[in-house]
Amino acid sequence: MINFRYHVISIVAIFLALGLGMLIGAGVLDRVTVARLESSVHSLRSDLDESRASIKGLQDQAGQTNALVKNLAPRVTHDVLLGRQVLLVRAGGGQGWEGAVGDAVKLAGAADGGSIVFTNRWSLADPKDSERLSTALGTTLDPNDPAGSAAQFLGTNLDQPGGPALISALKAAGFVNVSPPSSGTFPAANVDVIVFAAPATDGWLTRFVQGVDAHSATLVVSPSVDALGTVDSVRHLPKRSKSLSTFDSAAADPSGVGCVLALRAAIDQQGGNFGTAGGVNYAPPPS
Repeated sequence: MINFRYHVISIVAIFLALGLGMLIGAGVLDRVTVARLESSVHSLRSDLDESRASIKGLQDQAGQTNALVKNLAPRVTHDVLLGRQVLLVRAGGGQGWEGAVGDAVKLAGAADGGSIVFTNRWSLADPKDSERLSTALGTTLDPNDPAGSAAQFLGTNLDQPGGPALISALKAAGFVNVSPPSSGTFPAANVDVIVFAAPATDGWLTRFVQGVDAHSATLVVSPSVDALGTVDSVRHLPKRSKSLSTFDSAAADPSGVGCVLALRAAIDQQGGNFGTAGGVNYAPPPS
């Protein structure tokens, strides 16, 4: 609201000043009219200065609030994920808010389970990529949705005995990039999974979540309610387990508390939808 008012006042002041200068230069206006216009411009400039001060005050207040939340967050999430290992999964390049989620999970006591990044080969733009994907997974794909069926197959087998071999084959074929943890099997058995939302057009990532949901505690995260992507698709699944949670406002959560608690709820078989979207609670109730 304040930003909108600020821009309107700025634009009006600029056009008034330009118009005043042009008309005065042409000698069209009398002194009384000029004085009135100058008074209007002065008033608009005063309003503009007040709006600037208000915006600065709100920015300072938001910064102080975020700092307070960050300082208090460790008390809320201390050891909440102790003894858990968390694998991070995303499609394409990472963003700053995703790193903040990973940091919050580690601060909550979780061990690093590594990361998997799906490359753009999952778009199957090359006609031969469907065959390559099928060969890497060692399974026949659904011709009506090869990327989706492949993703669900991978999700279903991710932390099973054959999971590491599947990841290695997909990496060799260029379908994934990986960052394994410093030690242990990758992906580890019984690993918890955080999936960062992709655009809604990447429906195959939702099918990956469906596969993972069959055996792992899973959290699907989006940056905001304006960019739900996979989170929205998962929320509309006709069937999902209690070990699956979504959180829709990670970019606006400076502490990561919401994501940590949503994942903990999935681990405790109390998963659900959390965040700031209408009709959902920001975080699960205290256990």
